[in-house]
Amino acid sequence: MRTIAIALALLVTGCMDQDPFGLTTRHIAGPYQLKQWDEGPVEYFIQGGPHQQLSDWAVDGSVLQIGWDRQHILVQREAFAGGDTAWVVVDVAARSVSRPLTEAEARRLPGVAGLRVMPAAAAWKRL
Repeated sequence: MRTIAIALALLVTGCMDQDPFGLTTRHIAGPYQLKQWDEGPVEYFIQGGPHQQLSDWAVDGSVLQIGWDRQHILVQREAFAGGDTAWVVVDVAARSVSRPLTEAEARRLPGVAGLRVMPAAAAWKRL
C-alpha cells in the first residue's frame, strides 16, 4: 500500500509542470495561444496550437506587446537569440509569421494598421 502511495505521489509531482487544466495558456485567434511562463520573471510567448510541444513557439522570442483580431496577430517580441526587439505579424488563416519588421513596416501590411496593441500582461488579463 505504501509503495502505491509513493508511486502516485511521484506521478502527480511529475505532472505538475504539464498544466493539465490549461491555466497558463489563453486563446488568441485560430490555433494561436498566449502562454504565460512564470519561472523567474513572468514572460509571455505565442504557441501555435494546443498540440505542439513546449519548444514549438510560433514567434521567436518573448512577447512584449500584442494586438489581434481574427485574421492577424501583431507582436512586438524580444528574440531568444540576441535579445533584439522587432515586430512580427502572424497571419492566422495562412498560419504564417512575417520576418522581423519595424512597427511602421508592420502597420503598412493589409489588415494590421488598425490593431490596438497592449503590453503582454494586459493582454493576458483581457483574454
